[in-house]
Amino acid sequence: MKRMRTRLAPGLFTAALLAAAGLYATAPTPVSAQQKPAAQAPADAAKQQPPATPTDQPVFRGGINTVRVDVIVSDKQGNPVDDLKLEDFEIQEDGKPQKAETFRLVRIDVNSQPSYTSRTIRTRNDEEIAAQDENSRIFMFFLDDYHVMRDSSMSMKKPVIDFITNQLAPSDLVGVMYPLTPTDAAVINRNPQGVINAVEKFEGRKYNYDPINDLERGYVYKLTPDQIEQIRRQVAFSAIRGICTKLGALREGRKALILLSEGYNATLPPQMRSNIAGGITGGGTNSPDSTRNPFAGDNNLMEDRAQFTQSLDMNRELQDVWDACNRSNTAIYSVDPRGLAVGGFDITANISQQTSQQYLQTSQDTLRELADNTDGRAIVNRNDLLAGMKQIVRDSSAYYLVGYNSTQAPTDGKFHEIKVRVKRPGVQVRARKGYWA
Repeated sequence: MKRMRTRLAPGLFTAALLAAAGLYATAPTPVSAQQKPAAQAPADAAKQQPPATPTDQPVFRGGINTVRVDVIVSDKQGNPVDDLKLEDFEIQEDGKPQKAETFRLVRIDVNSQPSYTSRTIRTRNDEEIAAQDENSRIFMFFLDDYHVMRDSSMSMKKPVIDFITNQLAPSDLVGVMYPLTPTDAAVINRNPQGVINAVEKFEGRKYNYDPINDLERGYVYKLTPDQIEQIRRQVAFSAIRGICTKLGALREGRKALILLSEGYNATLPPQMRSNIAGGITGGGTNSPDSTRNPFAGDNNLMEDRAQFTQSLDMNRELQDVWDACNRSNTAIYSVDPRGLAVGGFDITANISQQTSQQYLQTSQDTLRELADNTDGRAIVNRNDLLAGMKQIVRDSSAYYLVGYNSTQAPTDGKFHEIKVRVKRPGVQVRARKGYWA
């Protein structure tokens, strides 16, 4: 089977998906301020205006040398630790020690009224103004319908809606998006009911290749199941990168991306593969009767090699995701709606327990990697999703702002890694991963 590997630029999901499927020679041009040529300005006017900040690389707006780091410190139970002092913090930038010079504890008052409650958020400028309010926590919900089974999407609705209804404050900024939602259309606002409405209508489509729009009708009948799964994964990853980049441009402080997904796998099991286009399972590549043989992938050297090779590609894609989120100071909180699961497939899939458990483990590992590498949390193997999701609010409600003057004072336009340690033993520390010079 010919392997497909397509890199998707944030905000170009639809056009990139078509290009990856090889369906159109040209793709529609997205409406984006970044794509439009800037009008030529008079030389004297250009000198008076500062250069524009690129939205695809959020920068730290604290000055040339001053760097401010938001740090979440919690105990083993996840409760915030609020009695630290300035001398308790140790900071490194690109491996070199930095002296913490300023610090304060920020506590979000969930009962306070936001400064811009009466202002309707419609434009990017409205979003930026609202995002500057430190009492406004930012939560973006990513409903990954490509990687959630229908039954799981039904069972997750109540705990997610309860979380939105009872845990979020009037001052919080919330948004929602799907893998195919354009980044510019994912607007944050103070309307949690809009997110609730999206969750109520959410229906998982994992392994269901019935097209629901013209875009999907244009490619699903021309690709094999493995190819469709690869494109779906890349579309989802591109969307996550895009929304993290947008959130980072809105505010330099910490943001939370709540990823509702069952995780990701590099390939389909042999029982679900096909060389026939159109998403028709049957007649897999390993053996003519693989769909009737539940043990087709067990202890198979060729299968292990294929899994390893494809996993290398997927791991690079995952790293691209968490790199983009770290640069934008956005933490991923991955929520697996399957709860406490024993396998990745039910008994009707005719897949052996060994293969089913392997696919479950791999998919959960991807959720953990995305969370761990962005200083978020993975809520997996839990039947009580609401209890796990409460930690998302706690992490965003109390944190320290620690400032230092960079001894390197970089002006190279590159990303510079920050590491924060706390001298007190037995605590968990989460901090922004770095900043753009």
